Amino acid sequence: MSDNIAPSKKSFLQNPLAKLGLILILVLLLQIPIFKIDSLVWERSQRFQSVITEIADKWGGEQALHAPVLVIPVDTQVKASANDYDLGHRKTEFLIIAPSALNTDLQLKSETRYRGIYEVPLYHSDVKISGNFDLETALNSLKENQELRLAEAFLSIGIGDIRAIQSGLELNFDEQELKFFPGSRFKQLDGIHARPDLSSAKGYKHNFNLKLRLHGSQGIFVSQLGEDSHTSIAGDWTNPSFQGEWLPSNREITEDGFTAAWQVPFLAKGQPAFWTARELRRQALDTPWIGVTLPAATGQYQAIERSVKYSLLFLACTFVSLWLVELTTGLRIHPIQYLFTGATLCLFYLLFLSFAEHLGTLRAYGVASLAVVCQLSWYCHQFLPSRRLTLAVTGLLTTLYGYLLSLLYEQDYALLFGTLGLFFLLALGMFLTRKIDWYQVSPITASFIGKPAPQPPQPG
Repeated sequence: MSDNIAPSKKSFLQNPLAKLGLILILVLLLQIPIFKIDSLVWERSQRFQSVITEIADKWGGEQALHAPVLVIPVDTQVKASANDYDLGHRKTEFLIIAPSALNTDLQLKSETRYRGIYEVPLYHSDVKISGNFDLETALNSLKENQELRLAEAFLSIGIGDIRAIQSGLELNFDEQELKFFPGSRFKQLDGIHARPDLSSAKGYKHNFNLKLRLHGSQGIFVSQLGEDSHTSIAGDWTNPSFQGEWLPSNREITEDGFTAAWQVPFLAKGQPAFWTARELRRQALDTPWIGVTLPAATGQYQAIERSVKYSLLFLACTFVSLWLVELTTGLRIHPIQYLFTGATLCLFYLLFLSFAEHLGTLRAYGVASLAVVCQLSWYCHQFLPSRRLTLAVTGLLTTLYGYLLSLLYEQDYALLFGTLGLFFLLALGMFLTRKIDWYQVSPITASFIGKPAPQPPQPG
């Protein structure tokens, strides 16, 4: 009778490649809570946007300041016959004259308002607009059958959100102080207007000087209407974003704020110095804009959304690292232990979101990543056979979270950093497994390609 003992049959989970397949399935299943967290980030971001909209409705939204234009009604007499005006009729048009010289100066000061846990960045601006209207060319272009109604002329200024107008409006026109009235008198354009009496004015040139204070949020824009226009904007924002058709010709950004200046040539604007219109419509004043916007108020949520996109990479790197530990040391890690590790990695994004709404993006990221690294280091120490392996896993997690932080704050180089990171991880995996005999690891694969599967040693 033989004393040979038949070798015990290996279970499915003892096959490293089968275990790897199970890990990949687990990674895919963990995308379900990741998807739920991503939806929660979007929901909180929309809630923040609704708070911004609610406060902006009461304070003032994004401001668009139209340059002042002088509007003069013109009566045109139409002939009834070849040379007979008496039996004809009159039609009214509007002569719209842009400033010959326009200087706009904006001083912005930021302010923060709170609604619950949310901070909403706002600003108030002191606006000074000065310049002049030269009517000579416009008036000389009129025909003999056209008559100006100078007593009904008005000065129109379009403002994006008139609810944000504060006290302190001053308008000096030809050294006379004028009173403002509601409405720009252009259809579908909010604003104010004043009524200078041009019927008694002498000469063609009229100077004006305007001061007003506006509240606003998100940004402010100024139209570049007129012939010779100069615009300067200064504020205490340390990271402004310059927008519009032209970038500033001069700008300076310091720790205390910024200053920027634009000087746009008249020929580059594509807008005449004066024109006539049958109706006063907003489209007549649609000119190129320049402006500046506040830093994005949803920056923290955008950073969290970007971090969630790398969740698959985090799960895969951590699980594959533990799988390599199993492969090289013979240690067996149970799927439940993988599950607890993956759940902790998923919880990082929820911690990041929760703390970011109270501590800010950078501090919240530090607290959340430190909590996850410490918890997983302690947990892995319970089943890994040596402290060296625990330190290796801790180092891997620390490197991954540092790598993710660089991706969040280097948006312009995110693709480059991401590609190099993946290339490095692939190279590291190839290096660590370079001496593994995969046929020895997987007898199933060996038999599939026709190579004899290794036999277990028989006891003597």
